[in-house]
Amino acid sequence: MRLAVYCDFPYRRYQGRVYAGQAFVVFLLSLSEFVEHLVLIGRIDPEDAPWHFPLSDRASYQPLPHYEQMSEPLSVISALGRSVRRFWRVLDEVDTVWLFGPNPLAILFALLAMARGREVVLGVRQDYLAYVRNRHPGRWHLQFVALLLNGVFRLLARRCAVVAVGPTVAGQYGAARRLLATSVVLVSEHDLLRDGEPPASSPGQELVVLSVGRLDDEKNPLLLADVLALLEQDGRPWRMVVCGEGPLEGPLRDRLRTCGVEDHVEL
Repeated sequence: MRLAVYCDFPYRRYQGRVYAGQAFVVFLLSLSEFVEHLVLIGRIDPEDAPWHFPLSDRASYQPLPHYEQMSEPLSVISALGRSVRRFWRVLDEVDTVWLFGPNPLAILFALLAMARGREVVLGVRQDYLAYVRNRHPGRWHLQFVALLLNGVFRLLARRCAVVAVGPTVAGQYGAARRLLATSVVLVSEHDLLRDGEPPASSPGQELVVLSVGRLDDEKNPLLLADVLALLEQDGRPWRMVVCGEGPLEGPLRDRLRTCGVEDHVEL
């Protein structure tokens, strides 16, 4: 199988390498073990700087024109024609496309791939309507557009296979031609302790809890402050390490300060 995968998150180029900002690309790169050829498709960030996750030689990358985000339709429309031309060229070298959405480009790419006789698989990582409501409260026009996009994606699913993350999202695609409900795990078998290996331990009597994830609305990171405050009620010396970044870093610091645990957290 020669596979192309489209996701609506940005990539960067720096000193001859391509980087992604989201950990999900680690999962996508692992697909190269099971396919003959893997192409990752996504918008290119204009910033000339490295990012968190470098792409390996296991996959090629097809850049799409830059746009800030899907909630800015004028930016997306300006990049639409060039995005279509570049995706059309990718279809020359693959026989299957996996398109994560719902979003306008994923829908358009699905129609183009069907017209070229390519196998189309739709990917859904979250409850899209809940995501838009949470990200854009009060912006009713965006929520209405999200409702339309979600409906079109579900109609496409009647002709396409669907991979959905989690049973809740899978339940929305019960009419799909084929449906796989799955989870995405970024921890490989090589990262796990073997039988008989001693577990990691903190130095001295300190107990350390680790959180890894974006500091974003849908991750609810402010809850971490309450978690640590509850842990410290047992009188033992707890410390929390938070690995992640995002727009809620400032509010999280404020919440840690309010809960009186800021001196026990490393961001």
